[in-house]
Amino acid sequence: MSWRRRRNLLRTLAILCALVAVLASAGLVSGYRYADRLVAKGKRKVANLTPVASGQAMNILLVGSDSRTGLTRRQLGRIQTVKVPGRRTDTIMVLHVSPRRDKAVMVSLPRDLRTTIDGTPARSTPPSPSAAPGCWSGRSRRRPGCPSTTTPRSTSPAS
Repeated sequence: MSWRRRRNLLRTLAILCALVAVLASAGLVSGYRYADRLVAKGKRKVANLTPVASGQAMNILLVGSDSRTGLTRRQLGRIQTVKVPGRRTDTIMVLHVSPRRDKAVMVSLPRDLRTTIDGTPARSTPPSPSAAPGCWSGRSRRRPGCPSTTTPRSTSPAS
């Protein structure tokens, strides 16, 4: 193989390697931006949230909700349930992070746990709004802040 041919081959390989590096970098940057946009969609301001001071333990309440809106009768039958109005809490977890941020413990609370809500014992039907003013709004619907006030009381050790 002549030196010109070898030089052309090396030049072609160098250009190909540079092109692959540029395309890989562009892919990484666009992937990062896409992931960043997805994460940014979940960022919402939460009222009455106070930051934890450095060196203090942190407890985080994780609540997931389930809605059956838009499911057909066939889909409801497939998951063996019926149509109900509104949303239901299907996951309740408390995450405790140690003061040095090196250990974490997660506790999952059963969905059907019976507890006291605003001084009113839980029952199968919601109490009237006057019975539990902190958690109930009009039409016997719970207010969004109710889990954050009820869970600490339900999970703290008895004194």
